[in-house]
Amino acid sequence: MDGASKRGFDVRVRGAIQEAKRAARDRDMDGRMVVRERRVRRVRERQAAES
Repeated sequence: MDGASKRGFDVRVRGAIQEAKRAARDRDMDGRMVVRERRVRRVRERQAAES
């Protein structure tokens, strides 16, 4: 395997890993979404208080 094809392979693998992480995150959304919404609400309230 020469350097160029190895680099292409690494990029593909890294992309696949990121896709897998994204899919896992999406699957995890139901639990996480509540936390994120709570955090977003807190940020919005802070911004509203500042303005």
